[in-house]
Amino acid sequence: MRSNFFKLGLAAIFSLGSLLGTTSASSASAYDDELLIGDFQILSGAAAAGGLGNHRGLILAINHYNEGVHPLNKTKGLTVGGKTYKLTTVVYDHKYTTEGGITAANKLVFDDGAKFVVGTYGSAPSISAAEVVFEPNKILFATTGWSSKCIGADKPYTFRLHLTALQYNGAFYAYAKKELPHLKTIALLVANDESGFQSAKDIKAVAENMGFTIVAEEYYDRGTVDYYPFLTRVLKANPDVLETGGASPGEEALMFKQLYELGGNIAVSGSGQTPEVILDIAGDEASEGVYLAQTVNYESGPPMISDQQRKFAADYRATFNEPDVPMQAEKVYDMAVGLFEAMKKADSLDTTVVRDELEKFNWMLTSGDMSRWGGEKTYGIKHQLITPVYINQIQNGKVITIGKVLPDVE
Repeated sequence: MRSNFFKLGLAAIFSLGSLLGTTSASSASAYDDELLIGDFQILSGAAAAGGLGNHRGLILAINHYNEGVHPLNKTKGLTVGGKTYKLTTVVYDHKYTTEGGITAANKLVFDDGAKFVVGTYGSAPSISAAEVVFEPNKILFATTGWSSKCIGADKPYTFRLHLTALQYNGAFYAYAKKELPHLKTIALLVANDESGFQSAKDIKAVAENMGFTIVAEEYYDRGTVDYYPFLTRVLKANPDVLETGGASPGEEALMFKQLYELGGNIAVSGSGQTPEVILDIAGDEASEGVYLAQTVNYESGPPMISDQQRKFAADYRATFNEPDVPMQAEKVYDMAVGLFEAMKKADSLDTTVVRDELEKFNWMLTSGDMSRWGGEKTYGIKHQLITPVYINQIQNGKVITIGKVLPDVE
């Protein structure tokens, strides 16, 4: 059974007409066949906004290729092997669980016939789906999951389209060391799951290497709404920074709100994948001054934000009738574009042939930077997509982008 979001009309995006614009308005005669790009996300619970934003990034990439309006694809549809395909998509709710990942992957592969899957939010469902379903069946899979187990030499068909805490926090703490020298000690409040463990490991490695000291570590279960006990213990350690690496938007918002209510006057570094959720739940006062790594203000002008990014943001708002654009949607969009272009260059839909092409293929990202692949030393395989990191801060209820870094991933 498909996700609860179908009740809101999302089913329409996967077939003939399109509430959210997945398919082109062109007649079916413009295409020789259809090609499904599968997806499975967290579409219920506290992290649902992140999962929905991810899927919308895939929808926009499909729209732009079907309509022939992407700079790299000026004709309608995707032409591979002498046939022009109309791109379509389907999404299932993995509920952020290991079991949910396997269930959704089985539906995509054995019910829907998907050979390519792009966009997944969450480590645990990504790992289980890859290990049990995708890799044995040679399904080309791109995830945003942060765990070191999401990609590796044992997963030759799996790519990561999103940077991890290692890069996001590396960028922030490099900035803090130079611009915020009074910050010296850090407390971690992260999830008690694969993503949280990896975030904590990466944050500690980066921060300690730069001379910061970890003074407290707290781990909460996903779905927690009462963070007061965790925050009370954190504040007793008297940290300069509270680090929430990898928390979902709803979780972060509650942390910020409850920290403010406890009178915690410390700097906060969060992910901020959908800052509108943070501001809506926590409020402007509780969010004031918070630093966010996984977002960007698309209204910033050049050279920080490219013209193509501003167009992407405008299309996102117009297509989904949403004022706020999650940065991770752009990352999924870029990965989908890279996959489509690799298919064209390989002139094949064979996943092994496309994988081999994608591994050596680089393309122009929406940010205006060329993509790069890294991770061979860190993860055992060069399947980590390298994209820009933006340094942001919430000021007077708005996200202000104050820096941009293009990191290295060995």
